[in-house]
Amino acid sequence: MKSITTLVLLLISTLTFAQSKTLSLEAGIRHNLPERIFNRELSKFDQQRGGFGFELMPKWNFSTKQSIGLNLGFNLIVEDARTDNIGTFQIISFLPMYKHELFDSKFSPFFSIGIGGYSVLNSNTSVAPGIAINLGTTLFKKLSLSFEYNKILSKINVDEDVINGFDNWYFLGVKFTYDIGIK
Repeated sequence: MKSITTLVLLLISTLTFAQSKTLSLEAGIRHNLPERIFNRELSKFDQQRGGFGFELMPKWNFSTKQSIGLNLGFNLIVEDARTDNIGTFQIISFLPMYKHELFDSKFSPFFSIGIGGYSVLNSNTSVAPGIAINLGTTLFKKLSLSFEYNKILSKINVDEDVINGFDNWYFLGVKFTYDIGIK
């Protein structure tokens, strides 16, 4: 079984390296959707889990439809607070991502998935593991519009008298990116 696995991995890597490769940089902005969009019990003025963010992703396009990259993000997210003193969390993310476009055309649906780390500034947890999943479409080969789900998989140590449920922290966003070809 070990030799079969080695042969399959060798075949996949040979096919991958045989493809034409290019480097590019994907830059984007994100609007994180407030929780009230999904929970009608919250007031229309409640902005918890809403916010915005920026990202850069240097990536290696190993075929016309597949790429891998390192997604570096910065997000300002409104906290779930039990007090009137509601602030924002600054969340830095670094996620190795795999992206697959379904078609080789100007407009193509795609999905991407990444597993990496999230760092919440001003918390006692330096880095927490997490995942990100994107579903979207490319527009004219360079632009993309996607819906993104981010989930932090471990507990973040913050002041529990203020924050509610940071151990189940997630945020959803609509993301717009532009792919800058380098090579």
